[in-house]
Amino acid sequence: MKDSIRLFTAFPLSPEIKKQVYSLQNQIRKIRQPNLRLIGKYELHITLHFLGDTDPLQLKNLQRILAETAGKGRDVQFTAKEIGAFPAMERARGLSLNLADPKGDFQRLYRLFEEPLVKAGYLKREASYSPHITLARVRGRRGIEVDAASLPQVGGEGDIWYSADRVILYRSELTPAGARYFPEGTFVLG
Repeated sequence: MKDSIRLFTAFPLSPEIKKQVYSLQNQIRKIRQPNLRLIGKYELHITLHFLGDTDPLQLKNLQRILAETAGKGRDVQFTAKEIGAFPAMERARGLSLNLADPKGDFQRLYRLFEEPLVKAGYLKREASYSPHITLARVRGRRGIEVDAASLPQVGGEGDIWYSADRVILYRSELTPAGARYFPEGTFVLG
């Protein structure tokens, strides 16, 4: 779509959680994979819905839909589960901190937002979606093999407990240095 903007909704990370994520990234840096690029501090988030290319004329309507829907939602709580590779350890294109959704809050909120977004013309995701924070991406087209034993261990008692109380609509601009994200609206839950 010409002159479109690339959009997604996400939960921002608190400064405390970012510090814990930086610590994990510092441990990942020790893996010494030359093609592994750590995600910058301004790009860290937990994606809720990837909306894709959108006509800029639809932005105000989308913001209205998100504001109305957020008012029906409630806080979401996450715990750290594990560090994983996507799509697989043998051909990783990225590393992520996979999150547990102990109360099912994320899935409930995901479905709450999905219905009005589909009605507005956005595609329904067929595959299940698990909350995560992307920690690093692989440069180039080829994946790398990751040794699971070399990754930091998470998921212990009290690890990264996070409560999100707002959703942000981000515009994504792809650059040679990686994606850059710009907020297009903040929507408080509840």
